[in-house]
Amino acid sequence: MRARPTDRQRVGALAALIAAALALVGVLALGGGGSYRLSAVFSQVYGLVPGAEVEAGGVDVGSVDSITLGRDGLPRVTMSISDSYRLRRGASASVQAFSLAGEDNRFIALQTGQGPPLAAGSTLPESRTSTPVEIYQVLDTLDPRTRAQVRALLAGLDQALAQRGGDLQAALAHSAQAVGNTAALLAEVNSDGAALRVFVRDGSSLMATLARDPSALGSLADTMAAVLSATAARQAQLAASASLLAPGLSAPTAALARLDRSIPTLRTLVADARPGARALVPFSRKLLPVLQAAPATLKSAESLVRSAPADVGALTPLVRTLGGQLPALAGDLRLSDPMLDQIRVRLPDLFSFFANWADFSADYDANGHAARVGLVFPPAPTNPIGPCSTAAGSLAFPFLRAPGALGGQPWTDYAKSFVGGARPVPQERC
Repeated sequence: MRARPTDRQRVGALAALIAAALALVGVLALGGGGSYRLSAVFSQVYGLVPGAEVEAGGVDVGSVDSITLGRDGLPRVTMSISDSYRLRRGASASVQAFSLAGEDNRFIALQTGQGPPLAAGSTLPESRTSTPVEIYQVLDTLDPRTRAQVRALLAGLDQALAQRGGDLQAALAHSAQAVGNTAALLAEVNSDGAALRVFVRDGSSLMATLARDPSALGSLADTMAAVLSATAARQAQLAASASLLAPGLSAPTAALARLDRSIPTLRTLVADARPGARALVPFSRKLLPVLQAAPATLKSAESLVRSAPADVGALTPLVRTLGGQLPALAGDLRLSDPMLDQIRVRLPDLFSFFANWADFSADYDANGHAARVGLVFPPAPTNPIGPCSTAAGSLAFPFLRAPGALGGQPWTDYAKSFVGGARPVPQERC
């Protein structure tokens, strides 16, 4: 004969039924209507794929449309969210996993926020998102001693759970009523809006299912024992893989350290280059006419290059004729070297003389005369002066001033620039 349910069992079942009804009302309230788009920036989205669920408090409120990589190198997730669920300023998003098994089993969980509603197309920054800790990140924090301790713990857990599925099943069978009462308690404290109702709905449904079929947990315990046993057997391979990961992770760390050290140098370089960059703007304006005139200049150069062979051919007879005369001219050129040296160093004084003469004859008087010249014959000074002096007096032989003396800057060592071997006469020395 089938046993009649007790009062406590009736209370637990009634609480689970109420929680399920409340959850159904929440789902209906969230369902229907249109949707709006929202983006979020994550540090990484391992296991998340387009089409994945977007949940809030355990209720499906949207889905992932696309996953793209932004210019900053971070993944950007675009979601379509039901209009009935509006995020507010201060909202956050996190990537979560349905279970520890499988790879593409991630979904996005949203938190509403407390500020004004967010507009469609808004983006949650990386500071408002989070991602689960991956197994490789955990392993990377363990030193060899800790890994050995974890391996021993897993081995002990495997040994303790081996062949204990029946015991776990019996324990769960006796705790079914306690699980039901917990679900009822969660339903009674449901006072925090839709999120709490959804949480109670999911929790009560799960606990009610476990209460009806506790044998499922026994099988799950056996499966977990097998998984832990296989993990312990593969600890050596995991340790070897972790040791191989260390050099690969140290290289980016060293690169980032070098980059951090080079930042002051880069800032100095940018500061030094700033004046040059500013000068490029006016230079580019001056360069534009040059570039515009370049085609005509290049065309002229092209014509010159094409005519050059014929011109060179015409000069060939002249070059041949001069070839016989050049040896005779060599001696004359050597004799003229001292004179050429003197002319070269005194050219500035010569041009200054002509410039002053041009200034003297530049004006016309009222009668159209170019200049009026009056001859004055004062007594000639008889005191001797040196070649570097500009005072009145008589220059000694050879009656030459030092180059630049009239300009107040006598060039006293000009003979060092001579190429013909000439030397200044003693009278020219200052």
